[in-house]
Amino acid sequence: MGTICLQGGREFGASCRDLDLEVLRRTPLGPVVVLAGAASPGRDYGRAAGNAARYYAGLGGDAALPAPDPREDLDGCLEVLAQAQLVVLPGGSPTGLLAVLVDLADGAVGDALRDRLDAGATVSGASAGAMVLCSHVWRADGPGDVVAGLGLVPGLALPHHDPTSPRRVPAPADVPRWGLPECGGVIVDEDGVVAAGSGTPQLLRGDEVVDLPRDAPVPLPD
Repeated sequence: MGTICLQGGREFGASCRDLDLEVLRRTPLGPVVVLAGAASPGRDYGRAAGNAARYYAGLGGDAALPAPDPREDLDGCLEVLAQAQLVVLPGGSPTGLLAVLVDLADGAVGDALRDRLDAGATVSGASAGAMVLCSHVWRADGPGDVVAGLGLVPGLALPHHDPTSPRRVPAPADVPRWGLPECGGVIVDEDGVVAAGSGTPQLLRGDEVVDLPRDAPVPLPD
């Protein structure tokens, strides 16, 4: 299995460089592919994907490029994803990104992400991108309910997390929640979970709050 990064948002700025460089360090050499499915089709998608690709190219990412929008060119998108060693999912609408990954073409794009992870690649999601990678997704931009995500990481991601002002989410109490600060987050691989980047990521379950360590991985929650 490859590596997953859940980022808290405000991505692609100077304050995120340390986190993203750590992700690149853990990623096999090869193309960095940006899939901006949380953006609206057309100009918004092109701008979001292009900005992210230029940012990763500036970090030294190998051949950073935007994937075609799968809502307009599904085959082209899948062809580019099949080459990726790092797939980047920028923020935006979690509801829209779920539609791209889960609903479009019977989940072909989400299946492509699973295939890349199985092949040892990395998937990094920021804000909405982090939310959809988890087993549960809070559709804060739409109905406000909690639905199934891709299930690559157990739990529910809370981007833009402020530990002094926790948010109430309509999820079962036993569902673990990842509190992800902006420009910070967690890295998940076969060894477990570690914190990276800015701030202090937290694991919240019921009334229990755990600050996640940077020096030694902890096991994924059940």
